[in-house]
Amino acid sequence: MAGGSGRAGQAMAGEAAVDAANDAAEAYRVVHPRRFLQKFMEEEVRPDGRGLDGFRRCTVAMGEIGTADGSAIVRLGETAVIAGIKAEIANPPIDSPDTGWLVPNVTLPRMCSPNVKQGPPGLESQTLSHYIATVLDTAVDKTQLCIAAGKLSWVLHLTVVVLNEDGNLTDACTLAAVAALRDLRLPRLSAVGVDDETMPTVEAERAIALTLSGPPVAVSFAQCSGQMLADPTSFEETLASQTITLVQQGLDGSMAGVLQPSPSAGPTVGSAVVNTAAVGVDPETLKSLYAQASRRAVEMAAILDKAADAHML
Repeated sequence: MAGGSGRAGQAMAGEAAVDAANDAAEAYRVVHPRRFLQKFMEEEVRPDGRGLDGFRRCTVAMGEIGTADGSAIVRLGETAVIAGIKAEIANPPIDSPDTGWLVPNVTLPRMCSPNVKQGPPGLESQTLSHYIATVLDTAVDKTQLCIAAGKLSWVLHLTVVVLNEDGNLTDACTLAAVAALRDLRLPRLSAVGVDDETMPTVEAERAIALTLSGPPVAVSFAQCSGQMLADPTSFEETLASQTITLVQQGLDGSMAGVLQPSPSAGPTVGSAVVNTAAVGVDPETLKSLYAQASRRAVEMAAILDKAADAHML
């Protein structure tokens, strides 16, 4: 009995020592966040155990919102976002009467992060919404949304809600938006004649899928102490001198552009040819980032295909 009590006491003492060490590490992280991260980076590792070029585990599930015409939830590490699409009939754009509308909106509710303040949509929501609209513009042929040229078209309200924010919302929101579009099924409607004044009727629910042309894949990096960290956490983003997102269009290795969020301006997605001065990194580093982004894009495509297959079962 005495031996058993002694071992139990040693175990409790060991657990107390571990708890004390964890508390001390957390206190150091809060008081000296930059030094905390630097000590890890000097060993070429990060606080969550990843290497500098390591990506977090990513999962995708489609069809998560029963009332939506297309939906998906994405988990990227501790970051979680959900996207839903609601299709409505509207008048087509005046300047392109044979197309429809795609209207993305990214929402960050207060519950997703202590950094989100109460009030109207903040700059991050607006920036992400503008970015999603930009990168999806060439991925969706909007003539697929035409019901009757010059008369009726589909408007797709794409809403992305951040459930938990732990960094790299750009990649997570992009993936969720693409996954929801892949899950989207529009109703088949009755034909609309030139002189018809009545609305078409639904002949079949969830009958028509969209064809996506080179769906975008976003791969983000944060520059901390002169080194690039793949798939940054929220903690790493707060210490970064800049973040860079490489947007790959499809899996043929072509880059649609580079996104560099600015605290005072919305995002810009450039052409496939990007001047290294525009992203503030040397050519060799940029080449390495491109290679990492291409490999990650292949991984993301496989994850999307797996989610689509699982949803069809």
